[in-house]
Amino acid sequence: MKKLILPILTGFIMFGCQTQTATTAASQSLESNENIVIKIIQINDVYEIDAVNNGKSGGLARVATIRDSIANQNPNTWFFLAGDFVNPSLLGT
Repeated sequence: MKKLILPILTGFIMFGCQTQTATTAASQSLESNENIVIKIIQINDVYEIDAVNNGKSGGLARVATIRDSIANQNPNTWFFLAGDFVNPSLLGT
């Protein structure tokens, strides 16, 4: 059984990496030579999830609200949380 795991995983990876045909809407968009705008938002080193200063600033809920408003304007918005998340604060230990 252990000998089968690697070939099976390789098959799944290769299947997942296949190129797929464009949908009608996507191909129409590309045919009209429109530019596609991609927004990338990245935050680093989040040590506090909750708001600070008695709820007056900070907090990931505010970050999510800002991200959602940007994504509503541009659906091609990618959000990345890089760096430390909740560690080394006491909340993360």
